[in-house]
Formats: sequence, structure tokens, C-alpha cells
Amino acid sequence: MIRWCAFCQEFMGEKEPYSDFSLSHGVCSHCKTKGLRLSEEDNRRVQALKSFADQLFEAGRAGDVGKAAHLVDQGLALEVRPVDILLGFVSPLLSHVGAQWEKGTISVADEHRFTAVCEEMVRIVGSRLQPTQSLSPQVLLCNIDGNYHTLGIRLVSLWLFSRGVGNLVVYPGLPPQDILRLTESLNFKCVAVSISTKLQIPALVDLERALRGLGKARPALIVGGSLVKTAQGQLPSFDETTFTNSFDELLAKVPPRVTAA
Repeated sequence: MIRWCAFCQEFMGEKEPYSDFSLSHGVCSHCKTKGLRLSEEDNRRVQALKSFADQLFEAGRAGDVGKAAHLVDQGLALEVRPVDILLGFVSPLLSHVGAQWEKGTISVADEHRFTAVCEEMVRIVGSRLQPTQSLSPQVLLCNIDGNYHTLGIRLVSLWLFSRGVGNLVVYPGLPPQDILRLTESLNFKCVAVSISTKLQIPALVDLERALRGLGKARPALIVGGSLVKTAQGQLPSFDETTFTNSFDELLAKVPPRVTAA
């Protein structure tokens, strides 16, 4: 389920069951400190967010790319932060569509229509966020070799920039040795990779082994993606490697912000 703060409209992440993409409203840690309680106005705002999610789904199903800008503006009018429009609405929609495609309940053409609308919303929000390019990239974001779904790591990149964390996002998937060379040449402190299927586990094992060879210069390795959600018990166990889809946990592994000279 998708968790939202009923007061400040901040995306609070997902919770089980992950296969349920409906909205669940609670109170974020910041608003809890204020002792806030739901009012009639807050309840109306909750309903407006649910209506917005329905409109986004309908636009995706129709492949109405021309409606993407209107949807972004509508989300902003609801006081949703630009990056949270992507994380709290677009990203779960993509996961839902991917799950439906795997079950055979939607066609490849349906999936492409949804993706086209989401791609355009990512482009629009990205242009409005205008990440600060003076931030030194401390995090390398990429897909495990064989994972060609690029929207997920692009969303993570925008979220990190919105938190003042410089990063480099590279796609499509990279072989482990390419990730190692990038890490060594640019001195990344954290490598965050996305894995989508069990077929990509051998490449992940090779990457972990390669990074371990760096010794004390080894960066933190964060592994996320759809497989982390669905196959926790079947993932390999590594020392100093974190498997998570939590943005807060990713942020906790990122070193302090360093600006370029």
C-alpha cells in the first residue's frame, strides 16, 4: 500500500501488502511532533489525492501523453511536492502495470501506453526540479546487468537531488566490471543498484565480489528493485550490503553533502 501523510502530503513509502497499490493515509514523523489531528479539510484533501491517483491511472490506460503536464500541475495544486508526485503516484503505477503485464492481464501495447505517460511526467517534473549540478556525485545509481527498466533509478536520482545529495545515474544495466571501473575512477562512496529478476542474481554476486576487492576503499552497496520486494528469502547474503526499497534507509547510507569546487 502507498503511504501518505494526511497533513503535509508527503510520500511516506510503501507497506505490505506490496501488491495493493491503494492509498493509505497516516501522519509523518514531522507532523506527529505538532500533535495534529485530522480535520474535515484534511479528509477532503485525502479524497482529492485518491481522485488524482484514479485520473493518473485512467490517463495511463488511455496512453494520453498530452495530459501529463495537466496531471503534474494538478498534483502541485494539491500541495504535493514535485518529486512525491513521481514517487507516490507514478512509481507505484508502474509497479502495478508491471505486475499486471506479468500476469497477462494487460498487453504489451497497454504497458507501453502507461509507460509513455509516466515517462513524460518524469521529464516534466525533472525539468521543474532543476537539480543542483554543483553537488559532487557521491552516489552511483545503476541497474544490474540485464535490468533494462530505467524509470525506477531515474526517480531515485531526482529524489536524492531533492534531498541535496549529488548522484550519477547510468542506464541501461551495466556489467559488474564497468560499475567497478566507474566507482574507482570517480570515488563513489555509495553504489545503489536495482535488480528486477532472479536471472540477474549472478551479476549481483559478481558485483559484490568486485567491490569487496577494493578493500578499505569499498563503497556501501545498496540493492533495491522489484526483486527485493518479492524475493527476500531467495536473495544472497552479503556482509556490508543492504537490501532495501526504503528511500530513508538509502539516505542514511549516503555520506555528508560535498559541493564541487
